[in-house]
Amino acid sequence: LNEKPIRLLGDSATYTCEIARRLPGAPAVSAAVPSRPRSWRVRTGAARLAGDMAPGLVIEQVHEAAGLADFERAASLGFGSPPGPAFTWHAPPLLLDPRLQLWRGRLAGDTVAVSMGFAEAGVLGIYGVTTLPQYRRRGLGTALTRHALEGGPSLPAVLQPSSMAEGLYGRLGFRRFTTFRAW
Repeated sequence: LNEKPIRLLGDSATYTCEIARRLPGAPAVSAAVPSRPRSWRVRTGAARLAGDMAPGLVIEQVHEAAGLADFERAASLGFGSPPGPAFTWHAPPLLLDPRLQLWRGRLAGDTVAVSMGFAEAGVLGIYGVTTLPQYRRRGLGTALTRHALEGGPSLPAVLQPSSMAEGLYGRLGFRRFTTFRAW
């Protein structure tokens, strides 16, 4: 595998990057179709988020392999992928990294929403926030995001929302700080 940066353009408002993985027989970069513009959003730290917990929701930090397998299953379903074998996305040793916190939201014992927070270099990254489709629009994603933010409450937090979640993150105080396209 030979990764070659093809073109890198950036300014303070927009960062556009093209990266191509050159494999034998791979199409040329010019045949690639750019994605719609995506945004990175930031929320300054310090302000704690108040709010009611969704009724019946229990949020638990994932500490063991069985919980990680359950987290992955819910994440794959929430993102619209069929569940794969356990630990397809995350290996159990990552649970030992104190910079990373994985959260699962449960209703009646079933995991229905998940989120992750990773604190490093003075920034908290929020990743993998998703809710199973049949449980959306009940405040679960908001509750799981709030919980992930507690991993670094005084740190600025960044995330890359889906178009579906942009309104949710705006209500939580996240503001766009750059956009990008992927090819």
